[in-house]
Amino acid sequence: MKLLPIITLITIVLLTSAVHAVTVVKYSDGSGYAYGIFKSNAATSESLTCARAEAVATNNSIGYSNVWCSAYDSNGNRAYCSSTNPEFAQRIKGLSDYGRLLIRWTADGECYAMQFVNATYYTE
Repeated sequence: MKLLPIITLITIVLLTSAVHAVTVVKYSDGSGYAYGIFKSNAATSESLTCARAEAVATNNSIGYSNVWCSAYDSNGNRAYCSSTNPEFAQRIKGLSDYGRLLIRWTADGECYAMQFVNATYYTE
């Protein structure tokens, strides 16, 4: 009898993922996560995007690495995070336009974790 609620929950999660391209979850302390397709959807106003800026240190300037991510879902939930962690900036270079992304942030709005699955789009 306990199997039915588990199957129902799995079905709801799968159907929700199929309907919504992006989901944003924010906790009361401000931390949270967002996941979905790494591409804007103009039809539903959903988007999950990340950008990075890097500069190499020279004799006249210091180097830096910055990453910004934002997420908007169809329910009007919005989230934003950033990071100055060079390793995080390095990992974000691997994102593709047709992948799936999970991003997590702290209560202070710092991106601290990312998981992605890349995909390519090919047609003849």
